[in-house]
This record gives sequence, structure tokens and C-alpha cells, in this order.
Amino acid sequence: YRRKPHNPPFWYSFEYGPVHFTMLSSEHNLERGSAQRRWLEDDLAAVDRCRTPWVIVGLHRPMYVVYPHKFNRVVGEHIRSSLESLLVEQLVDVVLSGHVHTY
Repeated sequence: YRRKPHNPPFWYSFEYGPVHFTMLSSEHNLERGSAQRRWLEDDLAAVDRCRTPWVIVGLHRPMYVVYPHKFNRVVGEHIRSSLESLLVEQLVDVVLSGHVHTY
């Protein structure tokens, strides 16, 4: 199925079994009104939680950075301010990210 046009390989979604996966680009604009953000809002709102009760979002850069590199913290804060409230509101179950390779 397809909703609004996605932009692979940068942002897209798919379902596998009971999980809806949404992949985002942390290298593109995520702020309100941006193409990716509008797509994300529509994508998450359209998830049928009876068919796919789990929602996982993936993006390269993390929202929370413990690594002491200042630039990574600044980018993380920007991503967090752009996305966190939407992800909480839409009851996203898991957000997976990498980049700084700390756990």
C-alpha cells in the first residue's frame, strides 16, 4: 500500500507482519511544514493499529546524544525539538538510530 508520495531512499515506510516501519532522513528537514515532516504526519496518522500494532521509526542521527561531541548534541537537540512531540503523540513504540555508536 502507499499513502502520500514517499522519497526513498531518504524517507519511506513499509509493514512487515504486525510492525509498521517508518524510515526517516536525519539529513533532510524535519521541521513543521517541511516535505518530510508532512509525509511523516500523514504516515503515522494512517497506521492501522489493529493490523500493525507496533510502530518503529528509524533514522540515522539520534535525538539523545551522550557522546561529548558538540555538533552531535546540537543536531540531536534539533531532531528532538522537531520530532519528539509528534512521535509521543502518535504512540510510536521504538525509535532506532545510530551515528554516534554508543549505547
